[in-house]
Amino acid sequence: MSEIVEQDSEQDSVWSAIKNKFHSYSLLDPVSNDQFDEVRHQYASLLFRWRMFSKAAEVMKYSETAPYSAPLQGMLTVCALCGHGGHSEHMVVWFKENNHCAYGCGCDCKSACF
Repeated sequence: MSEIVEQDSEQDSVWSAIKNKFHSYSLLDPVSNDQFDEVRHQYASLLFRWRMFSKAAEVMKYSETAPYSAPLQGMLTVCALCGHGGHSEHMVVWFKENNHCAYGCGCDCKSACF
């Protein structure tokens, strides 16, 4: 058991050394990572709306905080105009009482898609 703990601590120290080495060679200031992630998210959102799904996924690959880290379970519905969406059941409930996008972007999703 102690061997496993030692291996884990060795792996942790190796990983932290690699991470520190990456940050020391990075051209971007690691203190501003949250701001860079926000820019990545906005750019990926733009690519998604332009239907460049592979490029959007490639941009999000470098994000440290993914907007949705849990895997999707169930059916997903996405508006063709604004690119926003969610679980189909939740979208049906939302559009029974509302006409515009649940994300507040102003898109008239109900008349366009639902």
